[in-house]
Amino acid sequence: MSWDGEVVAVCENGHEICVDFYYNDCLKICSECGGKVLKIFTFEYTNGDEVEDKANKRTKKELKSFVKNILKTSSKARAIHIAELEEQKKKFLDSISKTIANYDKRIETIKNMANHD
Repeated sequence: MSWDGEVVAVCENGHEICVDFYYNDCLKICSECGGKVLKIFTFEYTNGDEVEDKANKRTKKELKSFVKNILKTSSKARAIHIAELEEQKKKFLDSISKTIANYDKRIETIKNMANHD
């Protein structure tokens, strides 16, 4: 019988790492930060029935609560997440700046075309 599902590992710094159990036997170290994996959460999709859906909802709630508690109690985890969010914000702002600059160039090009008519 085959199994269809998803496995999520949570490290000591609150990272949620999707694990492919067909290739990774048991993740012990976080691929994001090198932190120790504290807990594994399994989501079952084999039958696709209501029982699995309810169980997966409970598991998702437990997962979110577990991560939230790590972030509440660990100053190191909070610091890591703040640094990661700041980096994501910087990349996002850089991307927006490039998009705006591209629009400005396009506008200038059209204005220049209009001036040469």
